[in-house]
Amino acid sequence: MYTFGEQTVVIPLETENSNYAKVDARAIQDITQAIEQFTTHPVVLFPKDRYGRRFEIKCNKRDIPSILGKGGANIKMLERTFRVRLDIEKNETDPFRSDYSVLKKQMFSIRKRSLIINLPKQIRNKTIQFFTEDHIRRKAKPFFVGTTTRSGKIKLSSQSEAGLLFIEMLENNNDRIFWKAL
Repeated sequence: MYTFGEQTVVIPLETENSNYAKVDARAIQDITQAIEQFTTHPVVLFPKDRYGRRFEIKCNKRDIPSILGKGGANIKMLERTFRVRLDIEKNETDPFRSDYSVLKKQMFSIRKRSLIINLPKQIRNKTIQFFTEDHIRRKAKPFFVGTTTRSGKIKLSSQSEAGLLFIEMLENNNDRIFWKAL
């Protein structure tokens, strides 16, 4: 298992059938990245055949509707684009992933003097806590707490301590930022 930016890729070292090793790791990464455009939580992709034509998506149950899309449009588009068959299964085994959502680079807008975090519109007028993976594992306090507007945005000064920390973490691809609504 390795992390590349916001993505976590799992490649089995040993399987019951060694032919699964023929599945291209780059293909798994590309498909995972495309799926995570529709999710707020990380997903894990597992090959189901040795040819790399069928994959199982393990994801948070809240993300399943957005992955499927209206009438299955999103999943069909992904299957056509990558010429694969995708099966979805909710990820119940890792509570770490189900409680926290990953803050993605697309959710940030950096202006001259402000940093805007665009959260989903369902998260209106809520208090949001922001953590690093280290904060969560140590059960430490969040490094930033903010309240969303009616449109689901948090605006802060890009010169503030929190703003500089967010910008630094965005530039450092190894650090992931997690958020949790209260």
